[in-house]
Amino acid sequence: MELLLRPNLLFSNDPSMTLQEYACNIRYIHGFNRLLKRDKIPHSYVVESLRYIERGLESYLQEYYRDKSFVFTVRADILIPAFTVSVVSYHGGEPLLLPESVEFHELVQGYREKAYFQGIPLPGRDTGEWAREGPEVEKPLPMAGYIRLLHT
Repeated sequence: MELLLRPNLLFSNDPSMTLQEYACNIRYIHGFNRLLKRDKIPHSYVVESLRYIERGLESYLQEYYRDKSFVFTVRADILIPAFTVSVVSYHGGEPLLLPESVEFHELVQGYREKAYFQGIPLPGRDTGEWAREGPEVEKPLPMAGYIRLLHT
């Protein structure tokens, strides 16, 4: 909720500062993990909550910034696990940070199915035989995110 009441976002007019904006403006949302893990929250409630965050940030940006464009992204980071929300300036011309975008319901469903709620499995953990040179652990591919261009 603090994300909507006091967003504390920083923006630049310099296109070369987009990565710094991203690092400053990223927020992690862990609050759904326990409920999703135990299947105690309907899929639609999480989707509606993410839409509420999107609408709230869009209202904030429209109130305080004029004639500016922003890229709003929500990603499902299955390794943390958490949803990440970020807003950065969009200066036109440059490619968007996440060119492949999915709808919120696809994002939440994929997160629910793939997130490492119990932690990342390590080889040899079950047997107690830790090897310095063990088999390669398969690194999961990052999930596509929800992305939207906002104009004020």
